[in-house]
Amino acid sequence: VQGQSLASHSVNDGADIYNDILKSKFIINITVTATIDPIPIPITVLPAQDLLTIDNFYANNIGLVDSDTVFRYDLNDLPVDLGIPDNVTTTTTQEITDYTVAD
Repeated sequence: VQGQSLASHSVNDGADIYNDILKSKFIINITVTATIDPIPIPITVLPAQDLLTIDNFYANNIGLVDSDTVFRYDLNDLPVDLGIPDNVTTTTTQEITDYTVAD
């Protein structure tokens, strides 16, 4: 999703400021349903939710300067152990530290 245009955006705890920014957002929304045999009973394991959300910030004539990623899920309460945590949230930030613009 193309987001908004920003006059500026700071990275590296405000140490670096980039101008003329285009912000974009990438979202993966999922639902997971399982069926138990022999009688087909659908069970929602993971209700509809944004599993992955990425906010990218692109500076004019430079490229990607900042990327913030959130991976998150929250399973339904189930009577069985799936061997994975019931809920997880992981956040990752990648920021530009140096760049070169070639002619």
